[in-house]
Amino acid sequence: MVFPPAQLCNYCKKEKFPLDKEQILYIGSTIKRLRAEQKISQEDLAGLTGYSREYISKVEQNHIDPSLGAGTASIAKALGIKTWELVKIAEENSDLEEK
Repeated sequence: MVFPPAQLCNYCKKEKFPLDKEQILYIGSTIKRLRAEQKISQEDLAGLTGYSREYISKVEQNHIDPSLGAGTASIAKALGIKTWELVKIAEENSDLEEK
């Protein structure tokens, strides 16, 4: 599935920090990695965010875009980080994959 290019969260707009399509794809894998590191199940993350476990699974697999707004913000908050931190980690992950 292809996601719309250059989506921005509020922080990103303010800081001129656009995400390209590849970075958006890393949001899901970053969420999955952070969740696993904290030993949080998809079910638990779903409960913390108000989303279904199926939604969390689809986000992590990059089948759906969590929209860098409310969806990403609530997931980031449940993981104990700010939205901009999640975006930054995802960007760093995309840089590592390119090397």
